[in-house]
This record gives sequence, structure tokens and C-alpha cells, in this order.
Amino acid sequence: MRSMHSHDAASRVWFALMAIGVLVVPFAATLALAAEPLSFDRQLAPLLTRRCLSCHSGSQLKVGLDLSSHASTIAGGESDEPIVAGDPDASLLWQRVDEDEMPPKHPLSNDEKTRIRCWIAEGAQWGTDPIDPFRFSSDDRAGYDWWALQPVEVPEVRLAAKRMGSVCLNETRIGGTDAGRTGLTPFAITPVVL
Repeated sequence: MRSMHSHDAASRVWFALMAIGVLVVPFAATLALAAEPLSFDRQLAPLLTRRCLSCHSGSQLKVGLDLSSHASTIAGGESDEPIVAGDPDASLLWQRVDEDEMPPKHPLSNDEKTRIRCWIAEGAQWGTDPIDPFRFSSDDRAGYDWWALQPVEVPEVRLAAKRMGSVCLNETRIGGTDAGRTGLTPFAITPVVL
């Protein structure tokens, strides 16, 4: 009877440790990700391209603010300096984003806001300069990552002998064609009567 209680206690302890592990491991992974600095080119440039550059780049700038390059962003627009590196609360850009004033029609999600705030807090380091507006797709237009602009991949085609009633279809190779140019092997399907 005693061994039964110790076995039940061991099972409860094991179950409790597993439950704690299930709760703690995802939390620890989230903390580890939050500790990594943001990558401008992977996390900020796509966000700015999709959500900001349609109004804040090119020849018709809203409030004179061009966010497409480091120099033009630091120069600012009609208002004060938009970014105070290391201090999001003093940054006009962050204030407008935090108050859902920018972008005006579709405010940023909490995740997008967090990325901008962290980027400013980490010193607002710039990546590729200027941002290539066609590197990423936006709601207004396709970018280089658009599905139709990706290289065409030729699927691998395999033929297997297929039995159809008393007829078996086999692959017959045909010689004398220029298969090297296309990379494809020519073939013909001929019926074979069994």
C-alpha cells in the first residue's frame, strides 16, 4: 500500500513539473525574443513600406515628412524632429502613432506599434538606405516579393505505368530531339496490348 502512495505522489510531482514547464517555456522564449534588437531591414523597413511610404515618400509628401531615407527622416518635415533616438516619448513620430493619428485611416496594430517604439528606444538605427519601396508589397501595389514576380519553378513530372482494362500505358523515349535545351526528356505514350 505504501508503494502505491509513493507512486501517486511521484506522478503528481511529475505532472506538476510538466505543467510548470508548459507554462514557463513559452514565456521564457518570448523574453528571449524581446531581448534581441530589432532588425531594421527585416522588421521596420517592411512596416514603413506597407504603412507609411505611400504618404511619406516621393514628390507629394504629407506634412513634408519623407520616411524613405535616414537623412530625410532625421531632417523632419513641417514639424519638429520626428525621432529622438533612444526616447520614444519625446519622438513626434511615436506620439502620432501611439495616439492612432498615423496612419489616419487604418491605425497600426499593437505589434506594429511595439516594433516602432522598440526601434526608437533602441536608438532608431537605420538599415539599407534608402528604403526600396518596391522591395515589399503593400496594399497599393506589388513589390519584388509579389507571387507573380517570383521565378517560375518547373514541377517534377513522373509517369508510371497505368493499367487501363487490358491496355497498359508505357513511357517510350524518343531520340533525336533537343532535350538539353529544355532539360526535359521527350517521351510518347504508346498502348501495349496484354
